[in-house]
Amino acid sequence: MSVHVAKAKKLLKQGVTPAAAIQTGFSDQSHFTNTFHTFIGRVPGMYQDIFEKVSEKK
Repeated sequence: MSVHVAKAKKLLKQGVTPAAAIQTGFSDQSHFTNTFHTFIGRVPGMYQDIFEKVSEKK
């Protein structure tokens, strides 16, 4: 499962929407969100916001 989360993290950093990041092998959006939150400690949208705020500061 951690491989799927790692792929999703990469996509989210690249600006892919959390809904599209489900393509990393999760059965549905809920499963993706719950698993991502368990591994990372944030839901995918909040994780992606980190990178958007960093790019805004540049």
